[in-house]
Amino acid sequence: VDVTSNGAFISMILKPAAGNGEYTAFLFDRFGNKLFEISTEEELKGMEITRNADFATLYSSGRMQVYRITDGERIGSASSRNSIIHAMYDTQENMIVALGGSVNGYRVTNPSVTVVHIGQRQIASEEINNQLNTLSSDDIRLVKEGSQHYKVQNLDRSVQIRTSF
Repeated sequence: VDVTSNGAFISMILKPAAGNGEYTAFLFDRFGNKLFEISTEEELKGMEITRNADFATLYSSGRMQVYRITDGERIGSASSRNSIIHAMYDTQENMIVALGGSVNGYRVTNPSVTVVHIGQRQIASEEINNQLNTLSSDDIRLVKEGSQHYKVQNLDRSVQIRTSF
């Protein structure tokens, strides 16, 4: 369960019982009205909501997908060689930005960044040649700093992402 920073929206992912079946992602407003629901057999790891709750980014270990909340239409998707730790959709740039790697305890091993420009159908991926640490992988966030410039929050060191498509 996750609550947006402004407290207006609540997202949750329900895992199937006994490890088989579908994962279901939900988005509710602060009054409990269901705004979005989608089920998939992929093992969902997280869901990131855009600031105005116009789009939802769902990510599993190797796939990220963006859906429009109002009608459930999939806007774009991409696969990643690395397991995805966190992903977000930038509505202004029409790009998905993802931090990949594996989290073992406090350590993020084999970290990488993947950026997908949905409109241009281009993808760029780069490994991060430093070991990263976090107190909790659930707290890792990607935030937009400027045009095609992003920052990964809640790591032991600053990770800046700059793109040019």
